[in-house]
Amino acid sequence: MTDLPSRSCFFSLADFLDSGAIDRGKNSPRDGNGNAVRPGNESFGEPAHQNEVQLRYLLENTREGLVILDAIGTVLFVNPAAERLFRRPADTLVGENLGIPIAIDEFSEVEIPHPDGSLKRVSLRALEFSWEGRAAYLAFLQDITDLKRAEELVKILYRAVEQSPAAIVITDARGRIEYANSKYEKLTGYTTAETIGAEAGYRQYLEMPGELYRDLQEAIARGREWSGEFLNRKKNGERFWERVSIAPILDETGRATHFVAVKEDISERKQQEALLCYQANHDTLTNLPNRSLALDRLQQAIARAKRHNQRVGLLFIDLDHFKDVNDTLGHEYGDRLLQEVAARLVGCLRDSDTVARLGGDEFLVILPELDRPDRCEPIAGKILSSLEIPFELSGEEVFISASIGCTVYPDDAEDISSLLRNADIAMYGIKRDGRDGFKYYTPDMNEKAMFRVNLAYHLRHALDRSEISIAYQPVVELRSGRPVGAEALMRWDHPEYGRVSPARFIPIAEETGSIERLGAWILEGACREAAGWHRSGYPLSVAVNLSPRQLRDSAFLDKLVRSIGASGLNLGFLELEMTEALLIEDVPRALPILDRLRKMGIGLSVDDFGTGYSALSYLRDFRFTCLKIDRSFIRDLPAQPEAGTLAKTIVAMARGLGLRTIAEGVETREQMEFLLDIGCDRGQGYYFSPPLTAGEFRQYLALHHR
Repeated sequence: MTDLPSRSCFFSLADFLDSGAIDRGKNSPRDGNGNAVRPGNESFGEPAHQNEVQLRYLLENTREGLVILDAIGTVLFVNPAAERLFRRPADTLVGENLGIPIAIDEFSEVEIPHPDGSLKRVSLRALEFSWEGRAAYLAFLQDITDLKRAEELVKILYRAVEQSPAAIVITDARGRIEYANSKYEKLTGYTTAETIGAEAGYRQYLEMPGELYRDLQEAIARGREWSGEFLNRKKNGERFWERVSIAPILDETGRATHFVAVKEDISERKQQEALLCYQANHDTLTNLPNRSLALDRLQQAIARAKRHNQRVGLLFIDLDHFKDVNDTLGHEYGDRLLQEVAARLVGCLRDSDTVARLGGDEFLVILPELDRPDRCEPIAGKILSSLEIPFELSGEEVFISASIGCTVYPDDAEDISSLLRNADIAMYGIKRDGRDGFKYYTPDMNEKAMFRVNLAYHLRHALDRSEISIAYQPVVELRSGRPVGAEALMRWDHPEYGRVSPARFIPIAEETGSIERLGAWILEGACREAAGWHRSGYPLSVAVNLSPRQLRDSAFLDKLVRSIGASGLNLGFLELEMTEALLIEDVPRALPILDRLRKMGIGLSVDDFGTGYSALSYLRDFRFTCLKIDRSFIRDLPAQPEAGTLAKTIVAMARGLGLRTIAEGVETREQMEFLLDIGCDRGQGYYFSPPLTAGEFRQYLALHHR
């Protein structure tokens, strides 16, 4: 920025004129035209000549622009500095009237045009004096264009600072406020009068953490930049989040003479960040911590447990049959149920505990600061008890239970991934044991879990490797002893594990989804085989088990029709078997599907009757054609009277409902005769025949079908 020149320096020539060395013309005699008149025939003496020489020397060599004008403003003389100012040589200026205003002994500002059309801002002062015997004016000119630009820039900068959207404060080197813009008053509530002269630290940093404050003081002491965010307080006591950036103002030597601070209210941004952080770490449906936050808290709990020689309990919770709620009542009810479950889980825990939703119907409970491993048990029991109370959802009573796997740090594992895996394994252990309970992790579970994982992997490829086959167990009419049908049973012969029991691989197929492909394959194969029996003169029915996943498949009916159509089997010779549990779980979905199957002429059987819910109303609602008595009721016949009474009751009930009965697991002649006596229609079991391959079954038919 250009400094305004000192006027004593600027007008040193004027001082020379004022000294009287040169007649300024104020008291000189003048003629009628105003020209100075020399007395008599007096010549220009030596002293006058010497002064003229001095004047010309000053005119030619001063750095200020000098122009001598006559009484009407015509240029009589310009010095080299003025030539540079006008950007024109002297001979083009002398004799020209430039329109320079004359204000004697006063400062004024004028604009001088350049040949290129641009304007030069000039400071002007004129003195009256005598030039070559004539009244004249000496005009002192100085280029102040840069100065004016600098002044304008200062004004702009001031307006910019004053109108800035951020609060701006300038302090001296000691931190006393010398300037604060209007935004500062709006931000803090402190007026300018209250602010100027106050210590910046006194007002601004009452809410700053100690470490941050020390860092700020060190930055100021060293004259370096600093920025930070912290909670501040306004004059009225209201707290707000503030971001402050501070920079030193250095002089020519590099010394910090002042500091400028730019302050912004970032409360809204902080609120948005807090919201985004909350959303990133919490489940949007239940507002519980999500997996990410749960793992972080688990890590913290483990770290504290290490320091204080404590334990951390982990409960992995999976709701039982939750999918059925979604499928039967809809996802809106399912979401509301999850919210209610979350609230009950929170109510079962201590303030120091954490319950998180991992996704779907899975929850994780973290129990820190435990002194013994068995402290998990009462919490798990409390959770199970809380879920026994039915949930009221828009007038609908919904029942839900949970399977809980428990694991403890450091007893079961010392790293998070192993703890989670172990809790998950324990949870699946209780699932296999019948659900609605809790189980502690034990080391042997890991081996079993790995075996299940391997089994699931091999099962996915079993069909492609021709390891799956169909066995047919005859169903015999008790009165005549003739085979009237067969149940198609899946068999898996693994090259390493040997014959894998259906009791082991069918649940895995259900869990992994492999059952859909396996179910479609056995249905198609059984229909094709039964059609072959018919062509050979054996009009037997074939029964195929239906899985819950197949029943939930929206394309199930279409697949079924295609399979039967491709085989050529009459629909009346196909029976589909399903368990009571399957029916109870999927009532709204099952009813219309089973109704269509019945109208197509397909037989419907209740498998393993008496082992599930035994809700007799479903026998009426679903209108089955056959009821299969579970082998557990047949095993103790006829020796145990209670077993006989139950068997009689089931047969009588079925007859009353118009249902055919088939006894499973018949192994002795005595059992067969007892069943015949109580009116059971058919039997199935090793007394008649074990499950047979397709070829063996054809041989069986040739011997026994008359």
